[in-house]
Amino acid sequence: MPRYSIIVPVYNVALYLRECLDSILAQDSPSEYEVILVDDGSTDNSGAICDEYAEKYPQFRVIHQKNQGVSAARNAGLDIACGEYALFVDGDDLCHNLLLSRLDSFAESAPDMIAFGFREFDEDAYSQEVSPIPSDGQTGLSWLDTYFSHNQLPIASACSYCFRLSFLKKNALQFYYGRAYAEDFEFSLHCIEKARLLYAMTDGLYFYRQHSRSAVHVPKKQEFIDNIEVIVSVYERFPNAAVAKRYCQLGMSLPKYGARRETRELVRRYAAHSDLLKKTPGITRVTYCLYRTFGYYNGAKAALLLVRMRQLRFGGVHRVNHSHSK
Repeated sequence: MPRYSIIVPVYNVALYLRECLDSILAQDSPSEYEVILVDDGSTDNSGAICDEYAEKYPQFRVIHQKNQGVSAARNAGLDIACGEYALFVDGDDLCHNLLLSRLDSFAESAPDMIAFGFREFDEDAYSQEVSPIPSDGQTGLSWLDTYFSHNQLPIASACSYCFRLSFLKKNALQFYYGRAYAEDFEFSLHCIEKARLLYAMTDGLYFYRQHSRSAVHVPKKQEFIDNIEVIVSVYERFPNAAVAKRYCQLGMSLPKYGARRETRELVRRYAAHSDLLKKTPGITRVTYCLYRTFGYYNGAKAALLLVRMRQLRFGGVHRVNHSHSK
C-alpha cells in the first residue's frame, strides 16, 4: 500500500499540467505514492497528457469522466485511493520537492490531518508565503479555537492539508457535490472539526498558480451565492467573530458582479443574513458601518476605496479570503 494518494483534478489545464505532474515526480522522499488523475471532461489536450503520464509511470492512474466540477473530481479520486494519506493538487499548481519528505516526519504519528503553508505565484513573481498556526499535535477543535481567539480562520484550501484516508472514510467526509465555489472552505472546516490529532507546519510546500484562466479572475454570481451558503453554514456550527468578519468582507466583492441593478438579487441574499455583521471585530466594523449608512452595494464600493487608500499609504496587500477556487 502506498503511503500517499495524490489526487489531481484536471480540467482544461494542458498548458500547465506537465509542469504540475513533473513537480510531483520530483519528490525527494523514499515513501511510495500513487497519483490519481481525474480528467473532468476536458476539451483541450489535458486528457491525452493524463494518459501519456499513466502509460509512462506505473504509479499514475487516470479516470476520465464527464464534466461535473472539482468536488466530484476529487471525490472520484478518493473513491479509488489506496494510500494511507490523501493529498489534493490542482492541475495547474506545483508542489515543493520536499512536500512528501516533510510530511513523512509527521505521518509516523498517524495524525488525522497535517497542515502546511503555501505561496501564490504568477508568471512574474511569487507572493508572500501564507502559513498556518503551527501545531505539534492537538485536536482540530483546539487548533480552531486558537484561530478564533485571534479573530482568524485557518487556510481554507484542501490543497494545504494532508488527510488520513481512513479518517475521511470513517467520518464520511467528502466534498459537497454540486458546489461550484467555496467547496474547499466547507470541506476543510468539517475535517478540522472531526480531527482527533492534527499537526501543522509553517513550511510553504504548495504553490498556487494565479493566471487569467483561474475562476478567481472570472466573477460569477453562483460564486457569491455559494460563499454565502457556506459561510452561514460554518457560522451556525462556529458562531464567532472570525466567521462574521469573512461574511462582512464577502460583501466587498458585490461591485465586481456588475452595476447595482444587476446585483439586486445578490444584495437581497446578502442582506438576509445581516445579523452576522453585528459580530464583526475591529476594523471590519468600519465596513459594517458603511453598509448600514450607504447600503450594501454603495457601502462595498466605499469600503474598497478605503482599502485602496490604505494600500497606497502603507504599501500593504489586502486579501479578502484564501478560498482559491479555480
